[in-house]
Amino acid sequence: MRSFFNFAALLLNLFAGLRPLPAIGGVLALGLLPLAVFAAQLRCAECGKNIPPKSQYYTVQGRVFCSQSCYKKFFEKTLPKCATCGKSCNGGFQSNGKYYCSQECLSKIWPVCSLCGKRVPKGALMGEGGASKFFCEDCAKLPRCFACQMPSKGIELPDGRHLCYSCQETAVADQALASRTMDEVRARMDEVFGLNTKHKIVLHLSDSNELKRNSANYSPGLELGLFCYKATIETVTTVRSNAIGKKKSSETQSSVTEQQYSIYVLDNIPKDKLCEVLAHELAHDWMQEYYPNISDLKIKEGWAEYVAAQMNKSAGREEFNRRMEKNPDPNYGDGYRMIRDYVAKHGFTKLSDLFMEYNKTPQ
Repeated sequence: MRSFFNFAALLLNLFAGLRPLPAIGGVLALGLLPLAVFAAQLRCAECGKNIPPKSQYYTVQGRVFCSQSCYKKFFEKTLPKCATCGKSCNGGFQSNGKYYCSQECLSKIWPVCSLCGKRVPKGALMGEGGASKFFCEDCAKLPRCFACQMPSKGIELPDGRHLCYSCQETAVADQALASRTMDEVRARMDEVFGLNTKHKIVLHLSDSNELKRNSANYSPGLELGLFCYKATIETVTTVRSNAIGKKKSSETQSSVTEQQYSIYVLDNIPKDKLCEVLAHELAHDWMQEYYPNISDLKIKEGWAEYVAAQMNKSAGREEFNRRMEKNPDPNYGDGYRMIRDYVAKHGFTKLSDLFMEYNKTPQ
């Protein structure tokens, strides 16, 4: 955006100070103009009237005008029009090839802040693609909502997280509702993708402090859920000897006597986002059941993100997947794109071949 030169005002000011000079040989000379003469049948380029002989007139770029007023009217027609109000721009501003006669008209094209609703010339665009939002400089400095990562004027939760008013509308803070939502997601994963286990999973609706206590690699502000598997292993060693007690042999056997499956999710996550988080954690549960020896985080997190993305897609929430497509994290982002590309090339059922390669029994 820039102000453009007020050329019209300059010319009109010059004309305002114009004075006739003494006639020389029957020719009336004007101080500013290269040529000013009287002649029969001269017509004003603006009003069309004949200019009487021996009358003062003006010539500009080959056109004749009977008065300064006519010249002003003609010149205004050549000025650019304001893109907002349509008036001639005798000064003003230019932005993106368009002219605006005043600051007020220019402000009509400024973007509107998604939070405070003000039109401002500067700010920040946040989010990806169609989900991006514009914020003024003041609103952009506000705390981010933990769920959508947008600046928030909402509420602060007891553990310090911020929740915007939009996410608060569908936030799940009730344990019973969270458990029903997990049951719905498990049923949907089984119905659409054939992914299921019969595990009894305990769901914990947690704050960030509890999630941190149970996570080995907690990332503040980024981690929304956690899958935990615990097993109690009993080891029995049997010692044998021959009849006279001289030769002995031993045999050790281990067996799992108890298994615990738990999912921790943050409270106050909007329900649609909660479905995505639960799908991610339930994908970990499925992999633990069928490929328990996979330790590569890129495979584990990439698979969980892929399942969550497919669940979003099946529910018509593909806009949630932009985060995964752009995520620079080497495990979550790169892992997701690796699994996505593998399925695109080989098909979903061939993932079992890939998982078998990584499902090595510990030595």
